[in-house]
Amino acid sequence: APTIVAAGSTLRLGRVMLRLADAPIPETSKDTGGERRYELLLRVLEILGEDRSLGELLQRVIEIAGKAVEADRGFILLTDADTGRWLPESLAVWSREGEESFAEDAVGRASQTVLRDAIDGGRTIFLKFAAEDPRYEGAESIRVESIQSIVCCPLRLGELSVGAFYVDRTHGGGRPFSDEDRQLLETVAAQAARLLEKERLIAQRARDEKLALLGTLLGRIAHELKNPLYNI
Repeated sequence: APTIVAAGSTLRLGRVMLRLADAPIPETSKDTGGERRYELLLRVLEILGEDRSLGELLQRVIEIAGKAVEADRGFILLTDADTGRWLPESLAVWSREGEESFAEDAVGRASQTVLRDAIDGGRTIFLKFAAEDPRYEGAESIRVESIQSIVCCPLRLGELSVGAFYVDRTHGGGRPFSDEDRQLLETVAAQAARLLEKERLIAQRARDEKLALLGTLLGRIAHELKNPLYNI
């Protein structure tokens, strides 16, 4: 049986401390499907604690999360905090069928309106029946790509959206995403955002330390230039 972790709990997994209070966690289902989802969620948390590069971690997260909700494809995309532009080099892409064309143009084949609404609005866009949702009836990508269902969660650092966690399901005879799927993805996206926050803090600390070291060296050089006989 899977280990049950309550909302608000804190886990230390490798180098990452994770809290489960950022998004609602669905109640455990009594059937094997609910147990399997919890097991996969815990696997995601374990992955986030592995000693890997940020890109590798995000790639593993989108793969395991996509499989958890039985999506057809998905991606994690980061944006520039200053300009809001997509950062293609940060893209982590997954496709159930290993579709190479989707990996090459994942963002272009997703609804730009959905992505922007999630990031700019700072809220999850959940389209259970995408083609029937009046908010996006003019979204050509939904029609062209035969998208049945979409969940797009913003990656939030405080009040700032720094990316999107996107999965969809195409018209292949499967069921649309459920509220349970949305809740699971919101939880995973919240933990991925925490990882991004820690990585940025680590990078900022490294930059600050380098600047401090540079300032010390420049100070010594200036002192020696003013006092050329100091070390003689």
